[in-house]
Amino acid sequence: MSYWKRRNIIEVEGKSLFTGHYHLFFADKEKTFTRKLGDFTKSYGKTYGIYQGLNKIIVTNDLDIISEVFVKQFENFHGRQVNPFVGDPEKEKMVHMFFARGARWKRLRALASPAFTNANLKKIHETVEDSALEMVKLLDKVADKEINIRDYFNEYTMDIICRVSMGQTESKMFKNPYFFDVDYTSFFPMMAYCGLIPSFLIKLSFMIGAMIPNSEVDIFLKLTDKIGKAVEARIKQREDDEKRGIEKGEPSDFIDMFLDAKVDELPDEGGEEYSRANVSSIDYDTLGRLKYLEAVFKETLRVYPLAASANARECTRTTTAAGLRIEKGESVMTDTWTLHHDKNLWGPDADEFVPERWLNKIPHPQGAYLPFGAGPRMCIGMRLAYIEEKVALCHILRKYDIAEGPNTGEELNLRGTALVHPTHVKVILKTRN
Repeated sequence: MSYWKRRNIIEVEGKSLFTGHYHLFFADKEKTFTRKLGDFTKSYGKTYGIYQGLNKIIVTNDLDIISEVFVKQFENFHGRQVNPFVGDPEKEKMVHMFFARGARWKRLRALASPAFTNANLKKIHETVEDSALEMVKLLDKVADKEINIRDYFNEYTMDIICRVSMGQTESKMFKNPYFFDVDYTSFFPMMAYCGLIPSFLIKLSFMIGAMIPNSEVDIFLKLTDKIGKAVEARIKQREDDEKRGIEKGEPSDFIDMFLDAKVDELPDEGGEEYSRANVSSIDYDTLGRLKYLEAVFKETLRVYPLAASANARECTRTTTAAGLRIEKGESVMTDTWTLHHDKNLWGPDADEFVPERWLNKIPHPQGAYLPFGAGPRMCIGMRLAYIEEKVALCHILRKYDIAEGPNTGEELNLRGTALVHPTHVKVILKTRN
C-alpha cells in the first residue's frame, strides 16, 4: 500500500519510481504545469496526493485548508519546500528570501519590507516612469505594425529591476547584458526537476560542472557579483560624501533604501496608505484613482495566474488543518488555476475576462484569489508590480489604441513551469489622432 493510501488521501495514478508524478506534468507540452494540475483536480477532487520524486505533496483547492496553511497556522508552514539546488534554507548563506524560512526568513523580510512601503515606492516612481517613457520611444518605431509586445514588456520589467536594485543609472532596454529569455534556456525546466534529485548529487554536479550550461550559470553569477559591487560602491560613496560634509539625499533606488533600513523600524501597516493626495507627480497621484485599470490587472491575474506553483508550503510540524492531518515534511500546494476559474466562487462567467467584477467589490473567500500568494509570505513586490503595470499602460494608452493583428490568435499560448508566460502576444499599436 502506498504512502498516500495509508494516509487515506487519494493518490494520482501513474507514479514513476524516479520522478513520482512529475513526468506527467511534462508529457503534454501543450499544457502548462498549472493547467495539468487543474486536470488532476477534475479527476481526483479537491484534495489529493502526488510525489515530486521522493517529496510528498498534498494538492488542494479546499479554502478551509488553504486558510489554515497560509494564514492561521503560519508557524507550522513558514517554509517553502526545500530545493536542493538552492541549499539548506536555514544554514546556506546564499539562500535568499524566497526560499529562506523561520527566523532567517523573518529577518530578511524585515530588512526588505521598508523598501516596499508606499512612501518609499513613491521615491522610485520617477525611475519607473522614465523606463516606461523609454519603452514608448521604442514602440514609436514600430507603431501601426504587428509586434510581439511581450518582448517590450520583458525588457521594461528587467530594466526597472536593474535600475532600482543593481545601481544601473539609465535605461538599457534591448541592450542589457543580463537579460535572457526563459523560453530559450534549460535553466528553469531544470529548476523544476531539481526537487527530484538528492541534494548530494546536486552538490556533486556543481563540483564537476555538469549540471547546466556554463553560460546560463554565468549570467546569475554576474548578476550576483554586480549587485554586490553596486552595494559596495554605494557604501564607499556615502563614506566619501560624509568625509566631505555632503548631506545624504533622498533614496534613489532600493540600494539606498536597504542601507537606510533598520530592523527595529518596521513599516506600520496602518500607515501603508501613505497620503496620495500630496504626491507631486501627476502620474503617481493618478495611479490610486485608476480603479478600472486596477480591475483589468486583477482580472488578468485571475484568468492567467503566472506564478501559481509558488503557492506551496512545507509542513515543519505535524498538525491538523481543517480536519486533514498533515505530517512534518509534507508540502501543501494550491491548485490556483482551478480556484481562479471556479464558477462556485466567481460566477458562471468565471472563465471569461470580466474586469467589471472587481469594480463591484465582489466578495471572495480568503484563499480564492492567489496571484501573489497569501498570508505573511505574500509576494513582497506586489505593490511595485502594480505600479509598473499602471505606469506602462497609462503611457501606452495615451498614444495608442491596442488592436488585434492578423496573428493575434484567439487564446494566449502559455508555456512555463515555475513561471507561466505567453510565447507571444501579437498586437498592433495604432497611433491615436
